[in-house]
Amino acid sequence: MKVNDSVPLWLTRILQDLHCEQKSASKYCTSTELLKSEEIPNEIVMENVFVGGGR
Repeated sequence: MKVNDSVPLWLTRILQDLHCEQKSASKYCTSTELLKSEEIPNEIVMENVFVGGGR
């Protein structure tokens, strides 16, 4: 979850009840790690992208 300012109190309580932890994550690093691995978690389908005049 990403917020620009502070998290509303009602949402903080819900997240605490769900035992959520605050962590930072770089979208770039996460993406490159997923692309390097052979298996993509959570049944995410890898999209094949062709550059140039093929297919």
